[in-house]
Amino acid sequence: FWRKMPSLHVFQFQCSPLTTAEAIRKQYDVAVSFQSRSSDTRVVLLLDEVGLAEFSPHKPLKNLHSMLTPSSSKRSPIALVGLSNWSLDASKMNRAIVLSRPDPTENDLISTGDAIIQAIQLDPKIQKKDSSSQSIPPMPPRLRRSSSIKTYWLPQI
Repeated sequence: FWRKMPSLHVFQFQCSPLTTAEAIRKQYDVAVSFQSRSSDTRVVLLLDEVGLAEFSPHKPLKNLHSMLTPSSSKRSPIALVGLSNWSLDASKMNRAIVLSRPDPTENDLISTGDAIIQAIQLDPKIQKKDSSSQSIPPMPPRLRRSSSIKTYWLPQI
């Protein structure tokens, strides 16, 4: 089944508060050009940390309107995926499918830490140092919460 599907090629763009509209447009044009030459490939433009570009004085996300809603009646030749830790303004979000995940609970973070530590302990490729030579740094005061919370500090391996 999967062999009949076209391959996927991702063009990644790392957004920041210094991102410009020209930089996003240039990466979009490169992706569209690649798609026009590749009939058996689907192209995706991945805008990583797109929320950071909201803080740019250049307003680079205004470009997204023309990318998401082309002037002609046909759809955009490539897919756009934006990853962000917070919501964008409504004019951009109403042109997209939004997947929102809640913040992890304290129990989620603890179970994630437990799983990471267990994976490290069980991995035979990781060489264990002599425990007497390891020094685990103390928790910084600004991160201390209460003594009832388990805190994990991973030693350097």
